[in-house]
Amino acid sequence: MTVNAALADPAPTSAKGAGIRLSKVEQRYGVDKGTVLALTGVNLDIAKGEFLVLLGPSGCGKTTLMRIIAGLLKSTEGTVEIDGQPLWNGNRRNDKVMQELGVVFQDANMFPWMTIEDNIALPLKLRGVGKEERRRRAAELCELVGITGFEKRWPRELSGGMRQRAAIARALSTRPQILLMDEPFGALDAMTREQMNLELQRIWMESGCTVVLVTHSIREAVFLADRVLLLSPRPGKMDTIRDISIARPRSSYDQSTPEFQAHELELRKRLDSFA
Repeated sequence: MTVNAALADPAPTSAKGAGIRLSKVEQRYGVDKGTVLALTGVNLDIAKGEFLVLLGPSGCGKTTLMRIIAGLLKSTEGTVEIDGQPLWNGNRRNDKVMQELGVVFQDANMFPWMTIEDNIALPLKLRGVGKEERRRRAAELCELVGITGFEKRWPRELSGGMRQRAAIARALSTRPQILLMDEPFGALDAMTREQMNLELQRIWMESGCTVVLVTHSIREAVFLADRVLLLSPRPGKMDTIRDISIARPRSSYDQSTPEFQAHELELRKRLDSFA
């Protein structure tokens, strides 16, 4: 494995997020003629408040790794810990640890028969939070993600970018310490995607949570990440860890700087070497 930076904690000591530790994580899938090794040898510490981006070629196991961290898939081998607590107890998920996780997918998955406010507050309703508190929290989150005034709208009335803002708000509704995002802006046009990257950086800096994001975009990875973890082709292995030390907050103009372009070029060269 090529390591471009030490695995030191790059996050401020005041970070609110939770740390993540993956030890000897491996994932195999059964098929008719045997098993397929999708992911192997993942040993990784993600610091409290860190923004880590998972990058790699199609089929390298990025989404598989994300699903393992999210507790949506139990790894064939190895362990996952959140702030020192196991994500799994045998074959049962640790409910207390799961409460620290918020997940955003590429599709916003808004319930069309619910208003934006009710969609955002749904996790709170499922936890028995009262109506007035749910409305207050939804309003607070709409302001955070920049959709104030759209609380009573239906999902069909919002653009794709605005629906993704609402999905992020819903994931943050329970104040999770970790936000996991699987290609959240992959279906958006280029201009909207760039704006959402700026907004996500702002939301992360304000919330203080730990973020792990999956993307195919090298530019998006460099713009958002504290560190980029590049996975090799299947079976996915930790190939390169690159520390992105560009000062924050980052702006679109930073993408034209020599420092930014150097990070982008090195990651692109490594990805091209897999072909």
